[in-house]
Amino acid sequence: PAMGPLPVQRQIIDPAPFFYDPSNINQFLVEQLADDRSLIPVISSEMLSGNMRHGGYNADELAHRLHTTFPEPRILCVIREQKSMIRSLYSEVIKWGMPHSIENFLVPNRPRLASQYRHEYLQYDGLVSHYQSSFGQENVLVIPYELFLMNPRSFLERLINFIQLPEIFRERCLQVNHSSVSNAGFSMTNLTVQRWINYWLVSNPYNYSALFREKEKDVWERAEAMVSREKWLPGAFNNYLERKLARTIEKEVSNVFRESNNRLQKLIDFDLADYNYDL
Repeated sequence: PAMGPLPVQRQIIDPAPFFYDPSNINQFLVEQLADDRSLIPVISSEMLSGNMRHGGYNADELAHRLHTTFPEPRILCVIREQKSMIRSLYSEVIKWGMPHSIENFLVPNRPRLASQYRHEYLQYDGLVSHYQSSFGQENVLVIPYELFLMNPRSFLERLINFIQLPEIFRERCLQVNHSSVSNAGFSMTNLTVQRWINYWLVSNPYNYSALFREKEKDVWERAEAMVSREKWLPGAFNNYLERKLARTIEKEVSNVFRESNNRLQKLIDFDLADYNYDL
């Protein structure tokens, strides 16, 4: 891991327009890779696809920054079925302090005034087509997240072949333990409790009228509190909340992604119907 989400955020994503300098990244990587240049450096952050909490408004600019900084990269894009992705996105924005209901999140008020959720962010064909034309189709691998859930070995084999990993490392990678869950999602009961805490107590860019002004460390403390709370919240009410959430998502995005998914299927080597994408 040459650059994970935090250094990617600070050095690639955060610089203001017209102030991004690729030489800063190159110097950082020289220092990071000084110990062993035989390894394959990985630069990874889901935010490189565009700001996920704000409709991916900066996706095109970030693609341009990657292109000017890394002239010959191999790009891995992991996509996820859109309704499942919306559930995950909603959990993420609540964790980051947003107080909105799922209805207000999916149908924002006057989105032209401030970047908010947009269906276009989850219409993956635009992003994939742009990266294929910028970096070459042979240098862009698109894999459904669902393949990792269904067949982790197949997922890893495709990735290993794509990056042309030396044979000596192949078996070691395929033997990775993928039985544990990292970054597990929160229950709707937990998210509902946190949403109202955000509404009344968390003053941040999503809601300046709450009581206490948020500091950067508060985000991480809030996430830790949600993890602890998950263990003792009653589960009886959660099934009702999850069904209600699923109905709302289905109502708001019914058929929204169908045309995009059909265009995407022509760009990648997967039958998306096998993974329950709308087609």
